[in-house]
Amino acid sequence: MAGLRGAMFSESEFKTALIKFFDDECGVDGSGIGDDDPLFSSRLLTSLDLLDLVVFIEKELDVSVSPLEASLDVLDTIDLIINFAKMKSSST
Repeated sequence: MAGLRGAMFSESEFKTALIKFFDDECGVDGSGIGDDDPLFSSRLLTSLDLLDLVVFIEKELDVSVSPLEASLDVLDTIDLIINFAKMKSSST
């Protein structure tokens, strides 16, 4: 995956990469997930998928995500993930 390192954050590019991540790494049809659909609290994705998601965010954006940041409060929907990614990319 090319990643978005060094580039200005693009919400649409990140969302496209996120959907591809769901398809390729989680075995879930990412195109069928709504922006506000719960991912983890609905058990669509597992705790192992959450770990993979954190690694994906770190690699895509060249950022570090602490264990305290990796919570359902910021990672349970596509919209929350995108907002978290925007915040992380702007803090580097």
